[in-house]
Amino acid sequence: LRTEAQSYTNANLIISRCGEGISRIIKTAVKLSENEIRDLFLAAANSHTNYIIDAEVKNRVGHTDLKFSDTKLLTSFIYEFKIHSESSDIKRGLDQITKQYVTVSNKFNGLVFVNVDKKNLADIMQDILNALENYRSELKIIGNPTLLKDENKIILKHHHNNDRNTICKLTIFIIDIQNDNEQK
Repeated sequence: LRTEAQSYTNANLIISRCGEGISRIIKTAVKLSENEIRDLFLAAANSHTNYIIDAEVKNRVGHTDLKFSDTKLLTSFIYEFKIHSESSDIKRGLDQITKQYVTVSNKFNGLVFVNVDKKNLADIMQDILNALENYRSELKIIGNPTLLKDENKIILKHHHNNDRNTICKLTIFIIDIQNDNEQK
């Protein structure tokens, strides 16, 4: 039997692999909206039988982009998607995933930024790290975020917005979908 943390690691692997796949259909993907990109993730992720994956699920305030429900455990993981075009997208995504949608039972979640505008990935990662530092006390971040450059991920722990005793883990993904093969 897997643990909640193992299930979350597996769900994150599914998100990463879906992102890698979508980044290979650049000519199509750059034309898609945030919801259409999310739907591609939904279709691909639903091929994994350990989860029931739904889109636009009502959760607290609003609708989450993707919700992974583990079929063996009584747990779920929420993933919010954002097309990254400016710094305000980062703050909006962080607010949604840490304050609006997450319940105390959702300790493991993800925020997926999709880069379609030929922005340098290192710059986007730095913008995210800067936003995390600027909102450190508001987001109740514990320690320093872990930067995984080779995987285009940032992982952080934070206290739950509604329960200081609950420690949450958030994985931030940057999925690179660009119009050409410029240096990233």
